[in-house]
Amino acid sequence: MAENDIQYSRENTIAAWHRFIESGTIPEGMVRRPVAESWLRCRELGVDPFGATYPHMSRQVLNKMQQENHVLLSYAIPCLRLLRSAAGAGGVSLISPSLFVYYMLSEYESEPLSYGIYLDERTCGNTAMSIASHEHEAAFLHKYEKFRLIDQTTSSAAAPIRVGGELAGYIALSVTSGLSSEHMMALVNCTAGFIGELYAGGLGKDGLMAGCQRIIDLAHRPILLMDSTGAIIAANSDCRRFISTKRPDGSPARIADSLVDLDDLSCFSLDGSAHGHNSCNIRTIYNTTFNCEIISKESICFPEGNKFAAITIEVSPPGRQVNAKEPAAIPSLPSRPVNVEYVGVSMEWSKIDHVISRIAKYPSNVLIQGESGTGKEVVARTIHNLSGRSGNFVAINCGDIPEGLLQSEFFGYEKGSFTGANREGRMGKFEYADHGTVFLDEIGDMPLSMQVSLLRFIQERTVQRIGSNQTKPVDVRIVAATNKNIEEMIKNQLFRNDLYYRLNIIGITLPPLRDRKDDIPVLAQYFAKSISSQYGLPVPEIDPDVYNIFNRYDWPGNVRELRNVIEKLLIMSDGQRITAHSVYAYVFDYDTFNGSRIAGGEASEKDRIATSLIANRGNVSKTAAEFGIARDTLYRKMKKYGITANRGVS
Repeated sequence: MAENDIQYSRENTIAAWHRFIESGTIPEGMVRRPVAESWLRCRELGVDPFGATYPHMSRQVLNKMQQENHVLLSYAIPCLRLLRSAAGAGGVSLISPSLFVYYMLSEYESEPLSYGIYLDERTCGNTAMSIASHEHEAAFLHKYEKFRLIDQTTSSAAAPIRVGGELAGYIALSVTSGLSSEHMMALVNCTAGFIGELYAGGLGKDGLMAGCQRIIDLAHRPILLMDSTGAIIAANSDCRRFISTKRPDGSPARIADSLVDLDDLSCFSLDGSAHGHNSCNIRTIYNTTFNCEIISKESICFPEGNKFAAITIEVSPPGRQVNAKEPAAIPSLPSRPVNVEYVGVSMEWSKIDHVISRIAKYPSNVLIQGESGTGKEVVARTIHNLSGRSGNFVAINCGDIPEGLLQSEFFGYEKGSFTGANREGRMGKFEYADHGTVFLDEIGDMPLSMQVSLLRFIQERTVQRIGSNQTKPVDVRIVAATNKNIEEMIKNQLFRNDLYYRLNIIGITLPPLRDRKDDIPVLAQYFAKSISSQYGLPVPEIDPDVYNIFNRYDWPGNVRELRNVIEKLLIMSDGQRITAHSVYAYVFDYDTFNGSRIAGGEASEKDRIATSLIANRGNVSKTAAEFGIARDTLYRKMKKYGITANRGVS
């Protein structure tokens, strides 16, 4: 395998990091080349991997840098605010070509430590910015690829700002979880390119709004841009699924047009930024009333006086909790018990159903294994629903919580236990689930230190809050899940074998959808019915030819991918009949469809680039953003494969 082909693996990276710290050698094929080179540089520079200090802020240099770059800063600030809205969380920063951080917006307590300092490898270890500087292109750094242990709490992406071919600086985005590397790279590449275009001048208002539109189109939540009159001047596709942005005469719609109660207009005020939860009721384009929750609001103001608010919302049917991980309860199929949250008629799924019905009433721990998207949490909820246990079902994603917070999240803490703790203390998830079920998703991502604590809990069945000397008996059933090979992790000393045997009293392995294709029709009908109910649309008929197409596809995203496809077809068909034409028009390209994933995993890089360029009508910038790479990198790949922008493969 070539060095550039090495894919990130959390387990390999952690194991390689420990090996490197102990011996100074990096096992071949386990770490991406730019990361391995940055580790070697840090070691040569004498960086302490266990160091926990940052240089003191240089106020004098900070003021000088902001004054010298005040024009670039005036364009970058509104763009970075928009980037943070599109990312949904995290921290954004503006960095000079010499890697001095002179602007930052962040929700993380540790990140301000890197504000007003040089973020070079000699003083702070490797960062996405330092790697971008060495590679001369955008870079992404998974949190476990950081050289210093203290920095392994956030993943980050950085992209260069270029004006007329000259480097003007970098922007960076950091998050703890929730965004893929591809998504973060697309966000920083798009935003950095837009800042460079603004700084170069000549865009005009239409160009400015087009740049804003490109950024919000990359968001995974509904976002709208609203001016001082309350007019919706832009919105991404997720938002347009619910809220009309145009009046019948073609003029911009007002947010008031969608409000059920005009008193709720105060939620959409233009001034100031806010990150909280204000709720109101909106009238959707389907003429139904939905709950709307304002997740965040950023005030955006460009130097030319263009001012508006970027408002991130969540929309859900009445009675459903906004931001809940699971969809709202929906009418079940006639043959399904009301407390069973899955469907399936295949022989493979019948075996799973039989096991679940047999083991649900017993308190034994369960380990569910299977690929991503196979329905592990749905099965866990069904086990809880059928168990008769009176307590709560509490889901915890072990990969989403920073290592330093796992202990308090699991077992709680007393008031005054540590800086930043809730004044009244807080109950842990295990205590909250007393007499119920704790679902530990992505158990393979749990740090070894926390595995010891979980093993102790399983043995003693008591919790002890941080800062307390008292223990409390807790009756919970543990259902764990992973898409990783735990036995292989045990061999690599990344997972405790004693914990594995404690969790795997009853093991369930969920089959991928490609091995249970007899279930595709019933799943498709189930999703069509549930999504129609959710969006207030009629339930569409699905032509038999559609199932023939679906049966030729391998579904690498499994049941989750099928649900997403049905949702897209239902929306694009406006609740009407779903036909083979609909599938080829909105999901699979007729000429390239061959039963494998179209959008990236299976096809060769050459075919994917050529297909993307054709779909984007030769737009290199848009294609590069989709792949999360710089334009220069895409041009090099096009030259390598003999691809032209206008004609695909030459």
